[in-house]
Amino acid sequence: MAMLAQADMVAYDDVSLLREACEGVLLPMGLFIIGWTLFNQVGRQAGRRGTGILGKSAQSKLEDPWASSQPLASEPEPEKLVPATALESHAPEISFENATGDMSPLMPDCWSWDSWQEEAQGPSGMPETILPAEMWNWSPWQEWGEEKCAGELSSMTKVGPEAAVASDLDSALATATASGDAQLADSLLSAGARLCGAAWLSGACSTLSSAGISLRPERAADIAGAFARDGRADLAVDLWLQQCGEIGQPSEGSQEEPPPAQEYYGAALEACVSCGDFEAAARAARSARWRAPGCQAGQAAMLALARWLARRRALCPALECYASVRRASGKADLATHRAVLKACVWGNDMARADDLFQDLVASGLTPDYGTFAAMVRGHRAVGNLEEAVAYFRRMKQHGERPDASLFDAVLDGCLWRNMPVLMEQVLADMEASGVRPSSTTLTTLLRLYGQSCKIDRALAIFEELPRKHGLQVDAHAYGALLSACLHAGRLDIALETFERMSSAGYRAKARTYEALLSACMRQGLLEQSVKLVDEALGLAVRNEGGSAGDDNAHVEAASARVNLDSDLIASLLRLIGSRRKAADLGLPLLGRLERAGCEMPQELGDSLRKQVQTGCHQLPYHQRRSERLLWCQGFGHPDQVVSEQTLESS
Repeated sequence: MAMLAQADMVAYDDVSLLREACEGVLLPMGLFIIGWTLFNQVGRQAGRRGTGILGKSAQSKLEDPWASSQPLASEPEPEKLVPATALESHAPEISFENATGDMSPLMPDCWSWDSWQEEAQGPSGMPETILPAEMWNWSPWQEWGEEKCAGELSSMTKVGPEAAVASDLDSALATATASGDAQLADSLLSAGARLCGAAWLSGACSTLSSAGISLRPERAADIAGAFARDGRADLAVDLWLQQCGEIGQPSEGSQEEPPPAQEYYGAALEACVSCGDFEAAARAARSARWRAPGCQAGQAAMLALARWLARRRALCPALECYASVRRASGKADLATHRAVLKACVWGNDMARADDLFQDLVASGLTPDYGTFAAMVRGHRAVGNLEEAVAYFRRMKQHGERPDASLFDAVLDGCLWRNMPVLMEQVLADMEASGVRPSSTTLTTLLRLYGQSCKIDRALAIFEELPRKHGLQVDAHAYGALLSACLHAGRLDIALETFERMSSAGYRAKARTYEALLSACMRQGLLEQSVKLVDEALGLAVRNEGGSAGDDNAHVEAASARVNLDSDLIASLLRLIGSRRKAADLGLPLLGRLERAGCEMPQELGDSLRKQVQTGCHQLPYHQRRSERLLWCQGFGHPDQVVSEQTLESS
């Protein structure tokens, strides 16, 4: 208690004692005094009475309240007892201030332990002569006491321990500012970093800087850590920029020299990375011209910033961070190498990606699957298939097993370079490695065989791979086979493949329908062409009268409609009219198109209707052709014979 009293009487103008308080001697003792006072107040509200913290009378009675009936010398004489009825009816009006000036809210001064000892005690040990057993009810006093206690406690907790600590530190800050003691200021910042938040700490740093008191570099980590705990890493960056303003601009110096106030710079970067504020870290690094700090923790934060910039595809800043750390320490981890290398691949800068790969190997690190895959895909994307295959084989030498997607990337490169021999080697290597081909693999092979017009090989691989590896052929594979067949001039196989595709439940795209429609029109297959148009536009569910057979079928057909080129459909109608098929194919198709909302040129419809109205009579040109046919047949010139089919097609 003597030490507490001495701590309580410390004069704040004594700088040496105040420094000891800031260093952790008096602050915990002050918190202890606050807690003890709070306990004293709660004890008073519970009905204890006396002087001092607990009072002499209360302390003696807590040890043995019924031991003696003699009052203490320091305690006033017992007053006359108040009847119980008066207590119940005038409880709020009774004054509880005793002779010592103490307040006892729950028990009036007349109810002392000595007065209870003078009365006879019953079996329960309570003074039955004051209140009978059936009237021994504390609820009125207890409710009133709890309300008063809650009010006083709420008023006491308005100023909590944190506010009390901040108030003490503010007083000490004022003393340090007035005296200009740098050691006291450093102790204040150390205590504030542990006990206060970022707002107080930022204000204290600004106050000390305004007073001309320099902050010590060894305190940078504590201050930045306090800012990071509150999620205000930007304040750490502002503090570093403020320190740079005092000793020099942050951008001064060459790339090989460390930035000014590098302790604060490294601590600020570490604080930004720890709380995920990479925007503030990038602001600090940009101000320092992307130079790395000298400490190891700051360099690790710089590498984390490089990875973050690389993921955002900011290639130039990421490379600056990477290069600065390499110049400072010569070390970079595998994750940073991989992230920056992938950023170069995304930017199609494969020359720099090759340099980074060689730098990775020279650093003693082993490239992983992600690094090799990035190099293979990057070189394949820019057309360097030889380099892609070289990295692919080097990957296998390092024990990394390529997956199906990487094999597909190499096969796709073979497709664009039209290298079927290399593709066969890659496919054999894929099977030897035990990698299961995918539907993408099948699609790539079919496209390559279609470009080479190897339709037999395409049909064989289309049947072999799904049966051998249990593949599920998708719409892309069917479309690739259709394109290969049309490119080779095999319309019959293309139509069969189209029927298989429809039976499998796949819907062809507009490009596939248009390719088939053009091929059928070139070969004069008008009925097949009309069928393709009806299926693509969902016209097959309507009858010739235009009434809907099933509303649900119409809705499904409208939702599955493929948007064909209107010029291609108009070309089909003109071809039908030129082949004298307007009545059989032209007008029915035109009516279905109009009912489906497909607009056709007006003159085209008028031409088809006029042809139907004139009937099937031959025009003079066709009459002369028929006469010539008969003349050739009559004179027996086999070289001059023209069949009816050729005549009609002409």
